[in-house]
Amino acid sequence: AFADAGAVTYSGALEFDLAANDTDGRLVTMRSQTLKLSLTSDEYRQFIQTPFQFLQQLDLPPGQLTIRAGVRDIVSDKIGTLNIPLTVHSGAP
Repeated sequence: AFADAGAVTYSGALEFDLAANDTDGRLVTMRSQTLKLSLTSDEYRQFIQTPFQFLQQLDLPPGQLTIRAGVRDIVSDKIGTLNIPLTVHSGAP
């Protein structure tokens, strides 16, 4: 969601959270980042017509992990999460 910031601009903010847990449920690593958006009317029209992509990297140890990804729309206070099972292989041959 975007709030009308006046003077033909729109403001929004998204919070992205990633957490990796091992098979015992222990937290291995996490990362959180907030993206603030301030768009003109033209930028806003383009933004809502284009699929949104955001990259966040985690350094992960080898093994069986579960990644929990969460996104919060700060303006509307809506939250979505997703669990992703993942096997990370070691770099050794």
